[in-house]
This record gives sequence, C-alpha cells and structure tokens, in this order.
Amino acid sequence: MKDEVLPREASGELVWGGGESATLLHPLDPGARPHLGRVAALLEEIGVVGDHTAGNQGPRFSEWMQWRESKPPRWEVVQRDRIRIEAPRGAERPVVLVSNDVDPPTCPACGAFVGPALEIHDRLEETVGKAMLACPGCQERFAVHALDWGHWLGVASTWVWLADFDPGLGRPSDALLATLEEATGTAWTWTWLPKF
Repeated sequence: MKDEVLPREASGELVWGGGESATLLHPLDPGARPHLGRVAALLEEIGVVGDHTAGNQGPRFSEWMQWRESKPPRWEVVQRDRIRIEAPRGAERPVVLVSNDVDPPTCPACGAFVGPALEIHDRLEETVGKAMLACPGCQERFAVHALDWGHWLGVASTWVWLADFDPGLGRPSDALLATLEEATGTAWTWTWLPKF
C-alpha cells in the first residue's frame, strides 16, 4: 500500500453526532497528528480495514473490538465508506468531537463532578486549548479535553471514523488502542457521537 494517503477534509471547529452514529478513534493528545498513510496501512495490515480507499471493515474487525456480548454481532453486508481516516485541513487548532447530549465531566484525579456540563459545553470552542478548569473537589486544574467525559467528548486533530458503531454493542479494544499507540508513538482513545 502507498504511504501517500491524503486526509479527508473535515469542516468547522466542532464535529457533532448527526445523521449517523459513529465511534471515533483519535490520539489522546489533541495536537497529535500521526501520519494518516501509516495509520491506514496499519489498520489494513491488522485486518480492521479491508481497503482503506473503500472504507470497508476488514476480515479481523470484530477481533479488534471489545463486545458487550460474548459473541459479536454478525456483519451481514460489507458496506463501503463505513471507516474513514480523517484530519481537518487548515485548522488552526484541534477540532472538538462532541455528542449533543453530554453529561457533566468528572475530574480524572478525584472523580468529583466538574460541571455543569452545559456551561462547559456552550464554551467549548473558546476553551479548547486555552482555558484550564479547576476541580471543585481537589482544586487540580485540567484542560477541557483532559476531563473525564465518559467518551462523549473528545478533542483531536486526526481521527478514524467507525460509522454506525455503537458502544451499546461494543467499543474499540484496549489491544487496538495499544497497537495504534505503539505504531504512532502517541496514546489513543475513542469518542462516541450518537445519531440524533
């Protein structure tokens, strides 16, 4: 596979859940921009993606997910354009990946609610990369993306879009996140954008 895969464009500073639900894999560091060609090659090599240009699930997709049920759901049809590897072009700062229904975030240090979520949610564009929020419980200060949003909010410069992949069924496995980290040199996480 060629290593010159061009990123898809993503418009705007906010990416919302909308017409389709999706789980987005992305680096934990919002500024990290791993080479998209290498990410695509890795996902094809390990069988998560069948053909990154078609965006279909690979032969080992189910093995790289952690399913809620002991047996994963059967994919009846291999659909095209279900997996997309993207990065916003020309963005001055990372993009906020956010659900329309966000619970109050908690402090990663002590677990106290940092909310109210709506107040933080309404200020996301202005706070990402700038503001540090103080935890009312332990007084530690954290960037918005570093709070525990329960995978309902993420901030990223690059992501892998898994269309119609619902955490009610399963989620990306720790093994997949660790494999991406080893290959790219940066830790990875995931964010869910539900359909609304």
